[in-house]
Amino acid sequence: MRTLLIGALALAVLVVAGTAYAETRTAMPRVGKSCPTGYYKSGEYCVQGSDRARPAIERAGKSCPSGYYRSGDYCMAGSERAKPAITRQGSSCPRGYYRSGEYCVASQ
Repeated sequence: MRTLLIGALALAVLVVAGTAYAETRTAMPRVGKSCPTGYYKSGEYCVQGSDRARPAIERAGKSCPSGYYRSGDYCMAGSERAKPAITRQGSSCPRGYYRSGEYCVASQ
């Protein structure tokens, strides 16, 4: 009976951990027919295929922000240390971000 209880507890921990892990995957609207490298199609979205997939953002214009490279209709982080970037709205960036072309990149 004790072995059965320990097994059930272990299974419950794995289910909860697996659910939490799955919820941490990044999703973004799909642009065109494909997704960036390391992402898979899920309806009208691209979902991060693993925690090793580098961050990606939709490409605005012809270039990518500092620390990112072009991958189809997306910009991919050049390394795991790339700072978060967002598409710039208007002429300025929010506090804590600097301007990089059509984007705002986190300062830290």
